[in-house]
Amino acid sequence: MISTILTESNWLLLKGLIAKVNDHSALFLTDTNPHCPAEAYTHYFDPLTRRLNQSFPISGNPGLSFATALRPVELAIHAISIEVLPACDNDLFTLFKQVIHKAREATIGSARYLNKDRNSRLSKQATLVVVSVNPEKIPTLVTASLVFS
Repeated sequence: MISTILTESNWLLLKGLIAKVNDHSALFLTDTNPHCPAEAYTHYFDPLTRRLNQSFPISGNPGLSFATALRPVELAIHAISIEVLPACDNDLFTLFKQVIHKAREATIGSARYLNKDRNSRLSKQATLVVVSVNPEKIPTLVTASLVFS
């Protein structure tokens, strides 16, 4: 149905979409073309929503219009001294969440070691940590210098 709507609207890009419905009955569309930004679909959100509401009417509770969703972006933090990292790998997220929030008032969604092998990491003086953040926080974080003490 979505492909038909896009075709009728003279959509010229690839129509590779993945549709998923979550536990709350929200429909998520993900473009399979990594070079096509979600913003390219914004002109089609209202027609898509209208067609879905017509095809699958829910009495008195029509579906809300589609909107773009922010995807987290992963940033690498290089050359972090092993000495300042937590003894338990499970505490990495808590540490980085606190440090980044305190230093730049930004919230991260996750933190992980790039090198998953603990023994290999500990044999070096420094390591790399990858954190996920919302795209709008990137300018705040990429200009930051986070100092551990």
